[in-house]
Amino acid sequence: MDALAYFDWTGGVLLALVFALASFAISRTLGNRRRVKEIQKEINGFNAELKKAADSKDEKKVKQLTERESQVTKLMWEMMGYSFKPLLVLLPLFWIAYEFVLPALFAPGFIVHLPFSLPSNIMFWEPWKDYLGARGLFIYSLVVMGMVLELIATKVLKMDGI
Repeated sequence: MDALAYFDWTGGVLLALVFALASFAISRTLGNRRRVKEIQKEINGFNAELKKAADSKDEKKVKQLTERESQVTKLMWEMMGYSFKPLLVLLPLFWIAYEFVLPALFAPGFIVHLPFSLPSNIMFWEPWKDYLGARGLFIYSLVVMGMVLELIATKVLKMDGI
């Protein structure tokens, strides 16, 4: 057996932390959050203006705003593009980690027993389980690490617009 196959649960958590940091950096770099926030603000302003005009039955204003709708649609597509750019990099990296790195680092029968139960992806015969394999440990750890990183960045370091 390969010497690398003796990682314990801390190796899975550490790998998830490294992937979460890389994901965070890639999302911040390719995602252009400042521009996304600008677009959201503009779209929300447009929607509020349209609602106000519709509620007051100002047909002239509604028609004028309806003509601007194609611009708003273009902005929405631009915003979606900023959301998908990081995925084009992250999904292949995740697949490589999931399919190749994890099996190389952990023994085939690797199991971590938990003091609590988690929802299972095998919903038919085992909806809750109190253990995880290497891949489950990686995924659950990645979700937690991603949320913690986002919380630290936005609330503690005030990196909201970056």
